[in-house]
Amino acid sequence: MIPYLAVSLCIAICIEIALIVHIEKTAGRVQECMTVSLGTVNRKGVSDHWKEKLLLYYAGRMFAASLKLGGLIFLIFTPALLLYYLGGRLDPAIPPFFISPKGLIFSTVLSVAYLPIRLAFRSSGKENQDYSASSRLLHHLALGPRIIREASFDVEQASVKCKPDDQRGHVFVSGLARAGTTLLMRLLYESGDFCSLTYRDMPFVLAPNLWKKLSAGSRKDMEKKERAHKDGVLVDFDSPEALEEVFWKTFCAEKYLHSDHLSPMQADKETVEKFRAYIASILCAHENAEGRYLSKNNNNILRLDAVRESFPNAVILIPFRHPLTHAASLMNQHRLFLKSQKQDAFALKYMIWLAHHEFGGGHRPFRFSEEAQAKGAPLALDYWLRLWIDAYGFLYPKSNDVNARLVCYEDLCKNPATALENLGKMAKITQPMGRQNPIRSGVRKVLDPYDPVLLANAESLYLQLREKGSWLTQAL
Repeated sequence: MIPYLAVSLCIAICIEIALIVHIEKTAGRVQECMTVSLGTVNRKGVSDHWKEKLLLYYAGRMFAASLKLGGLIFLIFTPALLLYYLGGRLDPAIPPFFISPKGLIFSTVLSVAYLPIRLAFRSSGKENQDYSASSRLLHHLALGPRIIREASFDVEQASVKCKPDDQRGHVFVSGLARAGTTLLMRLLYESGDFCSLTYRDMPFVLAPNLWKKLSAGSRKDMEKKERAHKDGVLVDFDSPEALEEVFWKTFCAEKYLHSDHLSPMQADKETVEKFRAYIASILCAHENAEGRYLSKNNNNILRLDAVRESFPNAVILIPFRHPLTHAASLMNQHRLFLKSQKQDAFALKYMIWLAHHEFGGGHRPFRFSEEAQAKGAPLALDYWLRLWIDAYGFLYPKSNDVNARLVCYEDLCKNPATALENLGKMAKITQPMGRQNPIRSGVRKVLDPYDPVLLANAESLYLQLREKGSWLTQAL
């Protein structure tokens, strides 16, 4: 029995090593090096001397990543070699046994027993009780490999005939995390005038109609519970959530999603058409094909032009709040998620799959130019103040009086009645808001040290934003 278990253990170790180091991530590095190399060749203003040096550098990185990728792929086939060579040395009867019916039954039983033990061992602390082992595996399959995401989208579009309409008055909420984006989305959603992606659409968010049919027999309900941010926001399976980013990650990752930052991007015509079709399929899945879509996606600040091109009549709402309290909130969330993700590795993977890099172990800052970028350590308040200045300095000229409006969180809290009325008019909502989602001020005393000059610069920009967003509390 011991030789049989030894061979089985070697097979499991080989496959798991390949999974631990992430074949897809390594392949992504190869692709990223190729993309950067091509960009270097075509870049104007760079001498041939430096182009040659850069190309040699990236060629070396690409070669190393390719070797690593080849090694990982080889590991996948190693179990077969172990079975015939190692198994034959231990006991000549092992290879024929594993390909016999009895051997297949033995392997299956051993795998079923091994899986929960290995999952428990891999957890470094308290495991996320919201997701069973089978649910985590399904999330791995649906959200991990890009080819699976692309395939789910293609199958959805081929099986569901939803006519895209680019003239709808959809609403897109986008700003830095912790600016009040969730509150604003929930206020609009409770009006009943919108459809949005919800937790029930996970994990096949690119195929909402297909997943709705497949999961119909296992539909569950849950009591509302506080979300991972520990900010008092209660959620259940039917709560709207920022899941739309999976689309952009699937079809445009190389344009904005880099190893250490996220950058502004432009979408080509094909992607715009796909996005329109995707929104149409979401509306169909929620049995409101003629309705309007509500989006909350913080990463959309990187592609507001693409949103406008996709839906010229859409309303874009850009929330902001006082830079000091905003920066403190971001830093506190970063600390919170660092701690929770160390205890639960799945929580970190979950955020990375959804391209939520705002804070935590997978944090990647927005970088709007080579000069303007957050510097320093994410555990320092100045880092988040710089990020705030970079983000809203970039967004200020993009807000206008036509279809992109700034929304001041402090003004919303100070004068909620007028603010909700004006929001309703802007979004063409007839039903009252604010009954299910109370508006409360999130102002707390900030004790962490910060650079007063940096804060003064941020507050100067804040006053400009607030003046431009004064429509919120004025008579329209």
